[in-house]
Amino acid sequence: MNKAFGCAAVGRIAWGTLALVAPRLNTRLVGAADRTTPEVVYLIRIFGARAVALGVGYLASDRPARTMWQRLCLLMDATRFPALGTCGAAMCPGARRLC
Repeated sequence: MNKAFGCAAVGRIAWGTLALVAPRLNTRLVGAADRTTPEVVYLIRIFGARAVALGVGYLASDRPARTMWQRLCLLMDATRFPALGTCGAAMCPGARRLC
């Protein structure tokens, strides 16, 4: 299980760096290039910074502290999915809601 969290941390750092450096590429990759506004770019950068912080925090911590980072990462992931459903419904009014 620890190897999976380590791989997820590396993935968080990679995605977060991409989101910070090229947020418009991120919107193109998810098929929302036509909805790229300054507000969306700002939010993508904020979420990218959070992803980098979580990934680096997990990898840089010692073994006892990693349990806290695992819980924090899982909490962030669990709270992100309902928000995505709400935001997705706002961006695409005709789409079905996820939650």
